[in-house]
Amino acid sequence: MVQLLYYYSCVPLWPIVSLAFFISFLSHLLILTAQPEFRDYNCYPKRSNFKNASVYHNNLKAILSNFSSDDTNIEYGFINSSYGQSPNMVYALGFCRGDVKPGPCRTCLHNATIRLPQKCPNRKEAVGIYDDCMFRYSYHPIYGTYKYNISDVRYLWNPANSTKLTGAYVEVQLDKVKSQAPTGESHRRFAAANDTTSKSGDVYAFAQCSPDLSQDDCRSCLQNVYDGIPLCCEGKNGGRVINPSCYIRYESYLFYNYTAVSSQPSSPPSTTVTGPEGGSDSTGSQTSNVVKIIIPVIISVILSCLVGCCLLRRKTRNNSQSILRENFGEEGSNLKSLQFNLVTIEGATNKFSEKNKIGKGGFGEVYKGILPDGREIAVKRLSKSSVQGNLEFKNEILLIAKLQHRNLVTLLGFCLEEQEKILIYEYVPNKSIDFFLFDSEKQSLLTWSERFKIIGGIAQGLSYLHEHSRLKVIHRDLKLSNILLDNKLNPKISNFGMARMISIDEDQGSTNRIVGT
Repeated sequence: MVQLLYYYSCVPLWPIVSLAFFISFLSHLLILTAQPEFRDYNCYPKRSNFKNASVYHNNLKAILSNFSSDDTNIEYGFINSSYGQSPNMVYALGFCRGDVKPGPCRTCLHNATIRLPQKCPNRKEAVGIYDDCMFRYSYHPIYGTYKYNISDVRYLWNPANSTKLTGAYVEVQLDKVKSQAPTGESHRRFAAANDTTSKSGDVYAFAQCSPDLSQDDCRSCLQNVYDGIPLCCEGKNGGRVINPSCYIRYESYLFYNYTAVSSQPSSPPSTTVTGPEGGSDSTGSQTSNVVKIIIPVIISVILSCLVGCCLLRRKTRNNSQSILRENFGEEGSNLKSLQFNLVTIEGATNKFSEKNKIGKGGFGEVYKGILPDGREIAVKRLSKSSVQGNLEFKNEILLIAKLQHRNLVTLLGFCLEEQEKILIYEYVPNKSIDFFLFDSEKQSLLTWSERFKIIGGIAQGLSYLHEHSRLKVIHRDLKLSNILLDNKLNPKISNFGMARMISIDEDQGSTNRIVGT
């Protein structure tokens, strides 16, 4: 170190300053990219936002800093914090899977506190989900509260199909953990079960509630996520349904620490964090953060060039996989073949030329395009102000990719690049039914026999969705503009953004919002 100081004292100052800036940039880049991707996350786009440098923003940064401090006691895998004063109070809560030890638990929560505000900038409420932990923050109290909301529920499933793990076989283990978890120790409400003796194969189940929930709320929460398993994961090798306050999961392999699930501590700690507006300061946390920044800077002096090249190369190579994982979770691996790059779509539509535009709606604009292999396509480009949000966009991709019928429009692929949300369909030349029926001249072009044929085709498409497809789907937005006609006037049902999967045996249900037209 003495030799290094002597060396730098003998050289001009500007190279040292330039190197310092370069090293600082690389260290910050290293910090930003060090956290692994979430399994899933929810930014609650329809809830409150905040502005940069606002009181809420400063409170959020403070609570996240305190939350990830190394001296935070998370021995029992749970921490609850609040910071600031109303109306800018920030509430945060995190808990780890019941079998995760304190070290990995702290690392998981630390990663979540850094990654979540990056994924959900300017959102007052968000939740991030890792395999080992869940973390969330909000502008309203969340400790000890539970309200079921369908928009809060996340579905993840193993893409591998299984003919052995039948519903009844899996349900036996899920029933066990669902009933046992609420009666566990109050600081760790979780349960695990398995069956490795059946000819149907091994099955491992796990259920857990956030420790702040009462037994009754835990029981209610687990029942709701349990009811979602058949909707997403029937016939799969594994799956999980997650609410911010609880989750239930099963797999065909051992995914938890088998020896740790039966050893639980006897009493939980009480952890509450306050700040300048609440009474105490965060000097210790700030000192810890300074140390965390200095250490990567020192390391980057030695590895700066190597790390920079590796990060850039890795970012380019994994960009496509990252987009799928961030937007579709585990299901993203099944959608790789449907992913188009933006350059291909721009080439097919002549960069979204006005001459190629064939329609426009509340969702955005539709263009005709021709792929390099000669296929004609319809490109649905969602505008930023579209009424069709992220949820509907993802829903349409996940649903149509699994449905195949002559009376359903064929989804060829999608594109998610540079903030663009684009759907690519087969080109249907005769537009939609309302193009004919609501035009005084074109009405006469449809004979009664053709109209009868169209009605029959729509009925066949709906019958497939309701009774004969591998998923039971309710469209919920069936109207003339969503029925397209091909060159032989065969009808094709389109626009599945508001569609909903339901249980095979379900014949009625309720929703928390009005959808459709």
